[in-house]
Amino acid sequence: MPSIVERVREHIQDPWRATSMSAFTPRQHSLYPPATLAMVKAAEAKMGLHLPALLVGLYTLVGNGGFGPGYGIFGLEGGYVDQELIAEAQGGTLVDWYVTFRGTDDRIPELQYEPISDEKSSLFIDREPRPDQWTWFDKLVPICNHGCWQLSCIDCSKADFPVLRYDGQQSKLRLESPTFDQWIEKWLNSIETK
Repeated sequence: MPSIVERVREHIQDPWRATSMSAFTPRQHSLYPPATLAMVKAAEAKMGLHLPALLVGLYTLVGNGGFGPGYGIFGLEGGYVDQELIAEAQGGTLVDWYVTFRGTDDRIPELQYEPISDEKSSLFIDREPRPDQWTWFDKLVPICNHGCWQLSCIDCSKADFPVLRYDGQQSKLRLESPTFDQWIEKWLNSIETK
């Protein structure tokens, strides 16, 4: 059976299957060349965390973002950038999203929760983000945009790298997948059945 990396590489060759949104808007650009391991290590150092091994493999063996769930996984330097963040801030790479959300406050809280198997259960951000009170969670890395301020985020503080969905309109988080690997597998299965 092909590995997840090989399956992703195969599927993204078709512009209509490169992202979850490709059925509405097929990829309009060529695939981004893979990132180097040095680029991944530099991004991890800048964010102060480690990324899931599968994500490192996708960056270094498949391409520097622009494929996967939502509008595509955010790339590293020189890779896919999200236009929404470019319009509202600077950049649009994975590191830009994390740095923009996290800000510079050293008192950033660590997200405390126990993931449960019910993917529909809400977690608890029970505050309205405002520019004067904005906070984000340490090691919670936005990985892709689904539109309308719906972001998937990897919890890099946990060894199994759960993926959480952030609903920016309601300021809520919910568990989307217990692991990053399962999140990618779920996306692959959804495009294989279309």
